[in-house]
Amino acid sequence: MADDFEVHGVFPMPVYVSDGFLLDEKIKDKLIKESFDKPLTNLGGNKTSNNHFILEQDYLLDLKNHILKHINNYGYKFFKITEKVQFYISQSWCNFNAKGEAHHLHKHSNSFFSGVYYIKGDTPITFRKDVEAFQNFEFELNESNSFNSRDCHMPIKEGRIVLFPSVLSHFVEENSFDTQRISLSFNCFFKGEPKTKENNLSYLNI
Repeated sequence: MADDFEVHGVFPMPVYVSDGFLLDEKIKDKLIKESFDKPLTNLGGNKTSNNHFILEQDYLLDLKNHILKHINNYGYKFFKITEKVQFYISQSWCNFNAKGEAHHLHKHSNSFFSGVYYIKGDTPITFRKDVEAFQNFEFELNESNSFNSRDCHMPIKEGRIVLFPSVLSHFVEENSFDTQRISLSFNCFFKGEPKTKENNLSYLNI
């Protein structure tokens, strides 16, 4: 029968979300003030902090430990990677999107996991699928779903962490709100033995 069928999602890309860690207002104000000192400008017009190691500040230790806890959840509990490797934050920086500013499409090279902690604002992060089911064809659709959509918009709010594999392309559309969008982005790498000596030619020690 024509109606007798199943569709399975093959090799989905997992995005991890956790809410609830809010910064003290004084810490938040200090972070914003220090990060916005002589910022760099991105292709979409938004600004990025000069400091690319923001989470190394002593006053952000609680936030750093909170993020690391979720990175470990993502790696060990979800992906089931063994604890022969340890994850660590390799870079961290702040992004500022004023009204009318966007963040260009990109992915994070030289990184394993990437993530964002949201400080302020409402404009979602958008993930883009690099492999299209339709290849280079475009069709009018009766409705959108996870199989035929090119983009996935992830809502944000203050205190939310979003983690994703660094190979996943993403961007931020133009901020249409009067409130500035402020986020703290970070990259994660690992050290240890992804493959042990018993794996012979695939052995690696970092």
